[in-house]
Amino acid sequence: MPEPHISVVVAVFNGAATLPACIDSIVVQSFRDREIVVIDGGSTDGTVEYLRGNASLFGSWVSEPDRGIYHAWNKALARAKGSWLAFLGADDRFHDAGALQELARAAQATRHRIVYGRMDLIVRAGVVAQTVGKPWAKSRGDFVSGFMFPHPGALHHRSLFAEHGNFDEAYRYAGDYEFLLRELVARDAEFVDRVIVDMAVRGMTARPETIHKVLLEVDRARRAHGLAGPSLRLRRALATSWLGARVHALLGERAFNVLADAYRVVRGRPRIWTA
Repeated sequence: MPEPHISVVVAVFNGAATLPACIDSIVVQSFRDREIVVIDGGSTDGTVEYLRGNASLFGSWVSEPDRGIYHAWNKALARAKGSWLAFLGADDRFHDAGALQELARAAQATRHRIVYGRMDLIVRAGVVAQTVGKPWAKSRGDFVSGFMFPHPGALHHRSLFAEHGNFDEAYRYAGDYEFLLRELVARDAEFVDRVIVDMAVRGMTARPETIHKVLLEVDRARRAHGLAGPSLRLRRALATSWLGARVHALLGERAFNVLADAYRVVRGRPRIWTA
């Protein structure tokens, strides 16, 4: 069986500070049967100059205003040539040079159309705060309850989009979760037992003021797919995120960071906000 051709899609907007490291992590991959597709939302910070100066690295790139990340990803679907697609943010990077090869091996061997692995969460100090991701047999219940497995870098077979359509641009934050529900409510995913991607704990969906909005969209997606109202765990997360947003608005970032990490420690999790 021939190795799959993988398209790595990177969506970016004003990401000049982090995009080069993301691209470098793709370029050094030992798996060579791949392309890089970059969709830029019309950056003004030097991102476009970087893309233009390194155009030979990309199978395709474009810079123009878009309506958000899922619009960008949908534009990438029309440009990408791969039979498998992976999506990264400009803050993400592959963990090491062998990550894509391991995903490709698993993709060859499985009948499942989603292949994912573990992910390191990197805090501002540049150290690993936590490694997340577990086998599908343990992740499935969490996923259906509203909690995503590590999605950055995960492989999606192109047939998914032929069967299920594109990402729903009516979602601003949880369109990837909603798309995956179309496949994984009734089917399974393939797990690779190694770290695939390093993700910085920053970005739009890590901001205190948007975490609650993310979870509201997750709840909306679950309901759209016929899943009953919020799971107990999702209700608790919704309440906690609402309180966190209020703390951040009233007391500021420092107070939020201290209290959010205190809550994580009480629950047996490592600090990520003050680390």
